[in-house]
Amino acid sequence: MTAATRKGPRSKTEVHAAPFENPLIPNKRLCALYTAMVELRLLEAFAGSFAKTRLHITPGLEACRTSTAINLEPGDLTSESAPSIATEYLRGAKLPALLDRIDSLASRKAKPAAPQPGELPLLPAGRERIYLALGAAQAHKTSKSAKLSRVVVIYTNPTELSQDDWTEALRFAGEQALPVLFVAFPDTARTKTGRLSRNATAHGVPGILVDAADPVALYRVMQEFLERARHGGGPVLMECVAFEPTKKHPAADPIETMKQFLLSRSVVTEDWMAAVEQSFRKRLKDIKT
Repeated sequence: MTAATRKGPRSKTEVHAAPFENPLIPNKRLCALYTAMVELRLLEAFAGSFAKTRLHITPGLEACRTSTAINLEPGDLTSESAPSIATEYLRGAKLPALLDRIDSLASRKAKPAAPQPGELPLLPAGRERIYLALGAAQAHKTSKSAKLSRVVVIYTNPTELSQDDWTEALRFAGEQALPVLFVAFPDTARTKTGRLSRNATAHGVPGILVDAADPVALYRVMQEFLERARHGGGPVLMECVAFEPTKKHPAADPIETMKQFLLSRSVVTEDWMAAVEQSFRKRLKDIKT
């Protein structure tokens, strides 16, 4: 059970029966997405308050993280480019144990953390990490122990590999029809937006650009990609894009985007949203005191 599925509206009355509820993403699932994003931001802010912490904190990417992790199955694997608590929490890690690990990682003497259940080992070199994940996907594909193929989600960014190395990895994944989902976080330099998805498509791996601040779009794309990969459709790549802010259009906040989406459809109230944040803040405080 994941963070998003185990938390949400506590009673049926808290989710309004919107007249145009989308059966593909029911209101309860939308509320679960919002809850998970808010909790993840608060948790990462808490972790980031430790000056010496060695965790990879990703403010503003809550939609990318949540939409790609909450529906993973226990047998699925994830590969991270740096130590992170985001996917671990979203996949159901117990909060007290997670906070203890944050304390440990904040220590100067802390040893590199061992992979958590469902995580592949961290490797210092991007190319070796990607190929380790592709090897795990190949093992999943050839396994006969499950009716549906398990998937490997590779979290990356467009600049982690050289253009040639990306081409080689994508071509290999496509030729082998591996059950892999590449999730590329926004290119902070904003110089190569779209290049990775075009490269993927050119080498047999469907690549699509998705707004990193649009939780609903990210979720829908991810669910389609998951089904494709699980049923032998091969690898896919989702490149999350953070559009450059301007004076007229400031940088979009995924949580605010989701908030306005829910309110405009009368799915929840502002009181319910405030309660989500207050409840999680209290949980953090109670555990640490």
